[in-house]
Amino acid sequence: MKPIVLFFSLLLFTTAHAQVKIGRTVKESAERTADNKVGQKTSEAVDRGIDEGINQTIKGVKKVFKKKNRNENTVGNDQQSGGMSGMDNAMPSDEFTGDTAINPGFGAYSNFTFIPGSETIFYDDFTTDMIGDFPVSWETGGSGEVVTTNVYTGQWLSMLRRSGYMPAMKEALPENYTIEFDLATNGFGKSKGTARIFVRFLPKKAYSGGAAGSRAELGILLYDNFKVEQVSNFGGEATTKIENRIDRYFDQAFNGIIHVSIAVNKQRLRIWLDEEKVVDAPSLLQGKLGRWFLLEAFDVMPEKGQFAGITNFRIAKAERDLRTMFAQTGKYSTTGIYFNVDEATILPQSYAVVKSVADVLKATPSLKLKIVGHTDNSGPDARNMELSLQRANAVKDALVNEFAIDPDRLETDGRGPSEPVADNGQTQGRAKNRRVEFIRR
Repeated sequence: MKPIVLFFSLLLFTTAHAQVKIGRTVKESAERTADNKVGQKTSEAVDRGIDEGINQTIKGVKKVFKKKNRNENTVGNDQQSGGMSGMDNAMPSDEFTGDTAINPGFGAYSNFTFIPGSETIFYDDFTTDMIGDFPVSWETGGSGEVVTTNVYTGQWLSMLRRSGYMPAMKEALPENYTIEFDLATNGFGKSKGTARIFVRFLPKKAYSGGAAGSRAELGILLYDNFKVEQVSNFGGEATTKIENRIDRYFDQAFNGIIHVSIAVNKQRLRIWLDEEKVVDAPSLLQGKLGRWFLLEAFDVMPEKGQFAGITNFRIAKAERDLRTMFAQTGKYSTTGIYFNVDEATILPQSYAVVKSVADVLKATPSLKLKIVGHTDNSGPDARNMELSLQRANAVKDALVNEFAIDPDRLETDGRGPSEPVADNGQTQGRAKNRRVEFIRR
């Protein structure tokens, strides 16, 4: 009997020690930086999310999209960033064959209609920043720092206490743009509190929602679960006041990772968390609301072991529709088809982009395309050339097997790092170079 008691005592001690270690790691890293200090109803404008009963399989169709486990985040330059370089943060695996994977979970993203903008204007994964420093491409009126944790891989901007975080941009955002990032949390307990994250759309540059005078925002509560609370606008820019309760819980994101996708089309705001749309408000961003973007932490306490961080942050300009682009320029280039590091399996959040190409092909029976993969210059050129072709072939397989496009209308090529469109010496330049191009032939 005594050995059994001793075993469970050691097990409890080990578990408690691991939990303390996680909290201490985040706390010690975060404390290195000083703390500076409605009239119109829109119930139909907010989509309550995808039906719980979405079919998880599409019978008789080869599956080529791989759903990522959010709590096994393999952060790298080409994961979650449209990346085409498999050499950014990992060497090639001896087991990698370049074959596309069969995955019965593809249907989970079949209603995910988010399409990233085609022209990247800001990107940061914090890999070039020093641990413990505030990132050079961001601005704040409070405090924060780049950290690593023993819970999630990669480098993250840790958002602290009551601070706002804004990408350092010289000009206001365009009328039509998209934003994507990974949001991770850890150390929050099932108890009452005031911890929140606000996703805010401002009319002018400001480091807090209050300082902007007017704002539109999505509120996320963290103290007892990951709860999307409400979407609303406020202030003089909002000539028609809009406030809509959402009250949607995302259990998998509480002390976990979730991917945030945002689309702004003039006054219309749409927001997805993973594959689920939580906001579709057609007239929320009135006046100049949305010309500046701000993430604001509220009562996130690292000294209590709490962590809220972001990475793989991208802003892209949304331009003409795809059919117009093919008609006017004969090509379409996108950084919105996603792969994990050194893999040619398409991630499921790429569904809407691939489907949009398929829709154009179906609507234009005479159209034939060359699919070209491109990488940045990280790693050996030979491997990047190989991987870029493998990924182009994966996109072709998706169009053929998922959307019934005639394979004779498609050819593929891999250019590796040979045709950069931006400076590979900078993070944002490498992000622009990792892309898939569709060329009319």
